[in-house]
Amino acid sequence: AQRRAADFAFRSQVIGMLSSAENAYWDLVSAREHVKVQQQSLDLADQALKRSRREVELGATSPLEIFQPEQQYATAKLNLAQVEFQVRQAEDILRRQIGMDLVPDLRNLPIVLTESVTPQIDETPIDRDKLVDLALQSRPDLVNIRVAGEVNNLQIRSAVESLKPQLNLSASYTTSGIGGDYYPTTAGASPVPGGITDAFGQMFGFGYPSWQFSLSLNLPLRDRAGAANLADSVAGKRINLLTQRTTEQQIRQDVLTAVTQLESSRASVKLAQIAVDYAVKRVDADQQRYDLGVITVFFLLSSQTDLTTARSNLVDQTVQYRRNVLNLQQRLGTLLADKGIVLQ
Repeated sequence: AQRRAADFAFRSQVIGMLSSAENAYWDLVSAREHVKVQQQSLDLADQALKRSRREVELGATSPLEIFQPEQQYATAKLNLAQVEFQVRQAEDILRRQIGMDLVPDLRNLPIVLTESVTPQIDETPIDRDKLVDLALQSRPDLVNIRVAGEVNNLQIRSAVESLKPQLNLSASYTTSGIGGDYYPTTAGASPVPGGITDAFGQMFGFGYPSWQFSLSLNLPLRDRAGAANLADSVAGKRINLLTQRTTEQQIRQDVLTAVTQLESSRASVKLAQIAVDYAVKRVDADQQRYDLGVITVFFLLSSQTDLTTARSNLVDQTVQYRRNVLNLQQRLGTLLADKGIVLQ
């Protein structure tokens, strides 16, 4: 039972390590996608700044209108520099997770990400009760507590047996053989030769058998140590049952919370994508309005900022959806099986 408990404890540790490694992976994915978003924002700000400078040179607009495009461009460069440093930090963390940080030949190798940041959103309805039942069967920490309960039962049984009277009956049988020269006590008698063959002959011929029997009765009267052990075992059993119930309640709450977060991520990704689509249309419309002289550059830059914000939010919601899928797998205790990992 203790070996099974150790196996399930080890499984829980592996699940935690795998979850940390995948979260580090998505941190890097998020940072690189934010670089793309900020690069697009910088490109838009650069185009707006070049256009505004050209208009000032041609006298089509006031020189005072150049400061906002310049400020927008400087802010975009700052944001891009910040997320680039975030990428470097996320790469270092991921290298440590996969054991590349201490190997000189590997630490400078580029990290190629294979997972697409834009997932196929699974729209299958989620059966909460079914997932809770699955978690109650699969979670290693709960199984470990149940195994500990089996150990408590064995301890109680052993303590009860130690308080019962014990009657022990033992028996033994031995035989022996005598070898060597025999010297008679009669005066003038010659020695009788003998040897090891005589000894074996006497032993296997049961010439000198010996029988022993013993009977002992042990009455544990006022065995306070045994009674204390039994009381400790019973108390441990009750504590284990309470711990098991509390863990089951926590697992249920964890699964329900993870499901709610996953459903929220599904809706958030959809809404974030819609927001990006409308932001792109708004930028195109404001660009045309700006070209016609209907609006100033302020409104165009504002729509471009909103587009950057919408794209950044889409990246955040998409990565969060991935994290919530991982979190649900971890709460269910099926992460190893879902990733095709087998522990031997």
